[in-house]
Formats: sequence, C-alpha cells, structure tokens
Amino acid sequence: PAWLRPVWSSAEEELATAAVWIVCGYSLPSYDLAIAELLRSAATTGSLRQILVLDPNASDVCCRYSAIVQNAQVVPLEGLPEGIKQLREIM
Repeated sequence: PAWLRPVWSSAEEELATAAVWIVCGYSLPSYDLAIAELLRSAATTGSLRQILVLDPNASDVCCRYSAIVQNAQVVPLEGLPEGIKQLREIM
C-alpha cells in the first residue's frame, strides 16, 4: 500500500549502507517477490559483502539468497541459539 512506501524506501536505504546483513530465521520463500526485489535492489546499489544466515536449514536458505544477491558471500550458520557462537566468531 502507498502508506508503506516510505518504510520500504527507508529499509532499502539502510540495507544498502550495510556491508553485512544478518538474517535470523527468514527463509526467503519463493512467493515473497517484494522482499526478494527489495534485497536485490539494496544489494545492487550498496556495499554488501556478506550475508550471514542463521537458520536450522541454512544450507537450503543460503541458496535462495545467493540466487538474488550475486556479489556477496552468503554464509550458513546454525539456527538460534546455537548459531550465536558462530556469529560471534565471525564478527
């Protein structure tokens, strides 16, 4: 809806400024085209280097992120709370 456009624009701007995205438990389902486009656009215009995905099915989920974000390393981590230790080691 039109009233959400400023929120989506702000989200894209913020994502575009980040070098690392940390995704916790969002599987990026194929039907969520709006989020996929938002992430693709932010990654294309920004300085994204790495996406850290915390999810019990991280290997499968990482394939989805890799498909829409070409120039960033996508790293699978365990789900929560187990993945926090891995996250600390990386950061």
